[in-house]
Amino acid sequence: ASPPPPLLHSYRVVLVSPIEAGNVGMASRSCANFECRDLALVSPRYTRSGPIAASHERRFASQETAIGVLDEATMHTSLLDALADCSVAVGFTRRRGKRRAFTVEPRELAALSDPLTTGAGRVALVFGPEADGLQPSDLQLCTHVCEIATSGAQGSMSLPASVSFALGRCFEELHRAERSCDSGGSRRLLGGDMTKLRHDELVGVAGGVAAGRRLAGRAKGGGRASAAAEAGDQARHGRASIDEIARVVS
Repeated sequence: ASPPPPLLHSYRVVLVSPIEAGNVGMASRSCANFECRDLALVSPRYTRSGPIAASHERRFASQETAIGVLDEATMHTSLLDALADCSVAVGFTRRRGKRRAFTVEPRELAALSDPLTTGAGRVALVFGPEADGLQPSDLQLCTHVCEIATSGAQGSMSLPASVSFALGRCFEELHRAERSCDSGGSRRLLGGDMTKLRHDELVGVAGGVAAGRRLAGRAKGGGRASAAAEAGDQARHGRASIDEIARVVS
């Protein structure tokens, strides 16, 4: 069965005038973590084509999938242009001005991707620059405004942390909904699932190598043909590859 589509395929992360290339790289990694492939940059305050900035973006993206998100990121000269094909736009801010009603809570972000709400458009999650956040003129272009609750001792969150939090809430809620209505289709693998698979593979290889060492001892005693046959059996049962055991018994 084919794998399911990215869980946040209808979402777009929009970064307005980001200042630090490294923060854009970390935001792209958050996109990759939570299956959001659509990253839009509005007038970055650094030159992306410069070797230092490009290096910082990729270094902080770190992973291949995140670098792919960076490479596919779209560039825009205005927020209005970045939102052109979006039916919903959520602006994130912590400032409570007179005209800033927080119309959606983080736990409600996933519901905004309902086709009945968005039609054929996308859901944009809009974040302002690191120093001063979204301006009132930016928020006026958004259909919703959201505040991420934080401690009064340290109210502001970093740009990458804000992106991670918002995408994580969307991913968690949509994944829960997907599991509740799963009708036997291909199951979505999460990070923990992949970690367990890799752990099981390593345990299997380690067990096979240990078995190969025992076989090597028998081979030295004259039973090389029998040991080789048993090594092949170990490999066929997935406890180690034939090449791995062959290196041990040779």
